[in-house]
Amino acid sequence: MFSPVVAIHCGVGIFDKDVKVQTQSLLESTLRQASKLLKEEKSNALTVCTETCRLLEDSALTNAGIGSNLTNQGSVELDATVMTSEHEMHGSVGALPGFKNPVLIARKLIDEQLMKSNKNSYLVPPSFLAGANATEWCLNMGFSPYKDLITNDALASFKKSQRCLKRNASETDECLRKDAKCHRFSTVGVVAVNQSGRVCTATSSGGVLLKEPGRCGSSAVVGAGCWAEKRNNCRVAVTTSGQGEFLIRKQFSSRLCSAILSQSEDSSCYPLGPVFENAFSSLCHSGMPTDQDCVGAVCLRSFEDEETEVSFTTNLFPFAVGAVGLEVDQMITEFNEPNCVDGKQKLRVTSQVFR
Repeated sequence: MFSPVVAIHCGVGIFDKDVKVQTQSLLESTLRQASKLLKEEKSNALTVCTETCRLLEDSALTNAGIGSNLTNQGSVELDATVMTSEHEMHGSVGALPGFKNPVLIARKLIDEQLMKSNKNSYLVPPSFLAGANATEWCLNMGFSPYKDLITNDALASFKKSQRCLKRNASETDECLRKDAKCHRFSTVGVVAVNQSGRVCTATSSGGVLLKEPGRCGSSAVVGAGCWAEKRNNCRVAVTTSGQGEFLIRKQFSSRLCSAILSQSEDSSCYPLGPVFENAFSSLCHSGMPTDQDCVGAVCLRSFEDEETEVSFTTNLFPFAVGAVGLEVDQMITEFNEPNCVDGKQKLRVTSQVFR
């Protein structure tokens, strides 16, 4: 038996005071609902991740689903991935217009693969759909278009960014950085493990503000935005947030999982925190974007009949983690602040063990 745990995050970004308070409240309310799901006897980690991610998409505070960043044409295109450690099955959508909950569509891709894998069929079911042409498949699967994805806040950020772009290059960069709402990645993510040891992960994002239409970010690319894997007695899942091109180039999530598994698949005697920090720092050592705060990750590691540990890293990264025990439920929420040493940002890692 494994210790059931669910962890969520609301992405890397700069949050003003009011948004910070609202985001903290969102984390706490979402975690309560996620923990309730995890507690249900028939629930599994895949359902927990999908439904928890859907709740975050439905909040206009996040850059996922409703309220997402706009493209440079003023439209909304969404990315999402869901993955389970069982056969490393995944479903992904990228640059998808017109639907409120891309994570549900990604989950449907997994369901269709599982259903058709039991049949003799020459046609291979898709695991990744992208762009406007994916709309027909979504409609055929019973998903309804949603017209009100653009919120007033998202539109205001878009218009302000457009005004910034009319300046010269140096003034444009400074203008965008001064506006907190323009400097957010705010990808949402979930990792979970249930009592049977099934570990899953989900991530969803509207992408970077003013992106090119058709651009797919890390949340659409399995291995970059998230990854879940099991080896022997060990289960690991990762979800990330940050500059998509960097995360894709590094295949950040899958390589982070692999590094952690290689050092801990046979024993839990090594605390996850230092292993996680070393693997994270190694991946960021070369090719890291100029902004040192624009990549973050959440990692869950679980051993059968032992413990489940969760580590979060990066500054400017709001997160929450909850465990469902036989007697006592544990819940923790935290809003990481910039961690400066001698005027320079220092990597921050927070870990929590659940038994």
